[in-house]
Amino acid sequence: MYDAFQQHGLFRSSFANRCTVCSNRSLRLRAFKGNGDSKEPEARSRRAANRSLLKALREQARRDTLPFLRDLVQPFLDGPPRPLTDTVSPQDLADPDSQFTEVDGVMLHYKDYGNQAPGAPTVLMLHGLNGSVFNWRASMQPIAEACNCRVIAFDRPPYGLSERPLSWASDAENPYSNEGGAKLGVGLMRQLGVQQAVLVGHSAGALVAMEMFKRSPEMVAGFVFVAPALPTNQPKSGQMWKASLGQQLQRVYTRALLQTDGPGLHFVRRSIQKRSEEVRQGKLNMYHDTNRQAAQDVIDGYLKPMRTHDWDRGALYSFRTFSFPADLPYAAVTQPVVFITGEKDEPLRSSAQKVAEILEQRPVGSTLYIEYAACGHIPMDEYPERFNADVIAFLRSEAFRQPPDTQAMRHGLAAKAEANGEAQMLPLFSPQTESAPPEAGLV
Repeated sequence: MYDAFQQHGLFRSSFANRCTVCSNRSLRLRAFKGNGDSKEPEARSRRAANRSLLKALREQARRDTLPFLRDLVQPFLDGPPRPLTDTVSPQDLADPDSQFTEVDGVMLHYKDYGNQAPGAPTVLMLHGLNGSVFNWRASMQPIAEACNCRVIAFDRPPYGLSERPLSWASDAENPYSNEGGAKLGVGLMRQLGVQQAVLVGHSAGALVAMEMFKRSPEMVAGFVFVAPALPTNQPKSGQMWKASLGQQLQRVYTRALLQTDGPGLHFVRRSIQKRSEEVRQGKLNMYHDTNRQAAQDVIDGYLKPMRTHDWDRGALYSFRTFSFPADLPYAAVTQPVVFITGEKDEPLRSSAQKVAEILEQRPVGSTLYIEYAACGHIPMDEYPERFNADVIAFLRSEAFRQPPDTQAMRHGLAAKAEANGEAQMLPLFSPQTESAPPEAGLV
């Protein structure tokens, strides 16, 4: 066949034509490259950026998405949950200063420091999600001694050493809701003979403080909102609206999973045990400085509630129940309010500023905003001395002894703090922040 092609000149002409075509194409490519030398580096840069993006997306999927998907699927494969066998009663884990009392059928763990001097306000401290009385370990006694007042803190179910109820009569009796936590707080105050208290609420504990105010405003003398998780009363201000579609789908699926008894309990156990292992390694994520290691007694204190009966079922019921309100009645608050936030605690720092702006518009009631530089979500753990000084100055202020005056209170506290060498109180919404406190790096 080759001979035939050669005889008729087909092979030669076809090959020649093909060479001509290739040669012309090569010339055109060279001409194109010669004319577009300035565009080639830009194209290479785009290709490199695309490769880097794809690599980052693969890494994120491997690090975040795939483990999350495993956590969602595995609970359905684990079968019926087995009872925990390594837990003990809360009383077996109590500290020497721990106390227990039953309020509305729930056995609460609390601590009570100080003696009430005439005219001194009582203080009730409310921890946030995954917190406990342990959060206030460096603050209760110093504040009680400095102000000659009574300082109380209790564990709100399902946290700390308080009982985790497994049933309740009605939704109104649910101890795991914000309203249920407020009901327990008011009940504890009455049981301990406290007629009125300054409520110190950290993170979601600020929600419970506001619920206590809604339930019994006459029992609230003032507020200290510490890194508060509070709504700004603005449409679509919640984190759900700011989340990506993937994050919203994850939350919706997780919420649905938590409504199932067996898989939901497995999911809670896996999630909390994974987080507990990180805490055992010193990764508490409490400090803005990620290289700062927590002391062993701090690690042990945060892990202790994991040894109590029904910690897993209590957490499941709490996850099912928790909700974030769209708005709160800030205009009705006439009591003095102080905010203590961390510069690095976003987005809660920004929302706290917005809530402080709302409260500043009240015709009655003083508002003070304090922000710590180089501080994260738990100021009382990062800078306990600075935190205690600010709370003490607030409790000693004239705001609790005469009709509140916003300007007088703010300037009076700032002058007193500077005279005592304590934390400087910022004018509300000043663009400046405090310098890093001298005790930075200490627990």
